[in-house]
Amino acid sequence: MQSAKIADVIIFTARKELAKMATDHLKIKGVSSIFVYENVSDTTDALVSRQKALLIIDWQMTPEKVVKVLSFNRKRHPEQLRPILLISD
Repeated sequence: MQSAKIADVIIFTARKELAKMATDHLKIKGVSSIFVYENVSDTTDALVSRQKALLIIDWQMTPEKVVKVLSFNRKRHPEQLRPILLISD
């Protein structure tokens, strides 16, 4: 089985060290279109423009903000599956 190519990645975090770690790892894997956002509005705008992007969410963004982003994604694209990684520590 071949693994799917990831073209775009959206990272929702305010932690610079987490964004750098994720970005470095993704670049090693050959991903070059990586977008890091610190607020809900920019993240939801990116979800609209990059409909097939992997979404990485940092739980430390507060549960309320995380739920807003996840709810937006679910309502905007109910028929489409988007890969999502939730980082919690």
